[in-house]
Amino acid sequence: MRPLPYLAALLLAAQTVSSSGRLPLDDLPAALRAQSADVQAAWDHHPDNACVLYYVAAMYAQAGHPHEAMDTLRVMAGKHAGLDPRLRDGFQEPR
Repeated sequence: MRPLPYLAALLLAAQTVSSSGRLPLDDLPAALRAQSADVQAAWDHHPDNACVLYYVAAMYAQAGHPHEAMDTLRVMAGKHAGLDPRLRDGFQEPR
């Protein structure tokens, strides 16, 4: 096996390792806890996906964690996916 393709394969495999955090399940309204498990699973498998990051930020916002929500939105914005936070997803108007 050539060293360069082997190194490339290792780097590609390392990119698939989850770098997600944990959603604040106890702080979420009961109606959102089931949905949060799906969002957490998606975040574990696709930590750099802008759509997943949007839902993670929404969960943080709805759980009353505005700083974590904003941090996640900043990471999402860095993906240049063109997603904008909506009020109905738990985000507040900027002050």
